[in-house]
Amino acid sequence: MLLREELISLERIELLSSWRHSGFSVHNSVYTPSGDQQAVEALVRYTTRPPVSLARLRLLPEKHQVLHFPKTGGDDPGPPQPERIDAMDYVARVLAQIPPPRKHLVRYHGYYSNAARGKRRRDHDSRLARAGADLEREVAASAAAAALRKRWADLLRRVYEIDPLVCPRCSATMRVVGFITRRETIDRILDHLRRPPTSRPRSPPAPAASIPAPLY
Repeated sequence: MLLREELISLERIELLSSWRHSGFSVHNSVYTPSGDQQAVEALVRYTTRPPVSLARLRLLPEKHQVLHFPKTGGDDPGPPQPERIDAMDYVARVLAQIPPPRKHLVRYHGYYSNAARGKRRRDHDSRLARAGADLEREVAASAAAAALRKRWADLLRRVYEIDPLVCPRCSATMRVVGFITRRETIDRILDHLRRPPTSRPRSPPAPAASIPAPLY
């Protein structure tokens, strides 16, 4: 079918047919739990392994051949018998496993897809933009409030010819050093201000002589 659709050449079909293990398969019965660090490490080691094991190769420069030893510990009895391959043919086999440039070998779906990740990135950027706009409005509002307070003090100084921000005792510029928000503390301060001072007695009432006598 692929040959009829001109998607593969006859030479490539003959090459694939000559391989001992042609085609591919997917094995999904083994999974790695998220908390199994040893299994995760083994999976990472498996995915980052080199495509060619140099321990299983022997180069014969005088014959331009490569000895490729199979894996040990299989079901085949006896020592492993290497496969003699022409050096250039072996290079061709290795190059056939390398995908063309910019070809996607791994595709993500669902939560990890490009569309889902792009949507989450756009939502994150929009939240940051809204937070930045709110911060700018707060800064502008605080600056405007400061300007209004300054304008209020200038108006009082112009109308009453006094500066409300100047201390009447030491003539220094007054500034806010703290805010009292507890009701109990505020009531204590107000009660203290309403109570007459103890260091100075209350002035006596006006004498009777100062009251004008009635005219008869």
